[in-house]
Amino acid sequence: MTGYDDELRSLEDASRSKSARITEESLEMQKLGHQMEKFHKEQQAAVQTVAHMEKEHEWIADEKDNFGRTGTPYDFKGQNIAECKTSLRNLTERFQGMKKKINPKS
Repeated sequence: MTGYDDELRSLEDASRSKSARITEESLEMQKLGHQMEKFHKEQQAAVQTVAHMEKEHEWIADEKDNFGRTGTPYDFKGQNIAECKTSLRNLTERFQGMKKKINPKS
């Protein structure tokens, strides 16, 4: 009889652990579903932004074929974006400083 009780307890423990795992996996599935929805919304926003920029700037349609192509000004694989942002910030600060001393229109 005790053998059956031990087996029953082990089966109940296994059932509880499987139920807990199912619950954890369901939560993980919900998280992944939310991430997918978020990425989908971001993708739609990016598509709308690109469409808006293409309408606003005519040159984009003309130069679109060169985007990402090596040897063109639009090849960004060899660029360090963080370094470019730092350089832009420094140049903007220098320009603002010079703007007070020098007439930028001349």
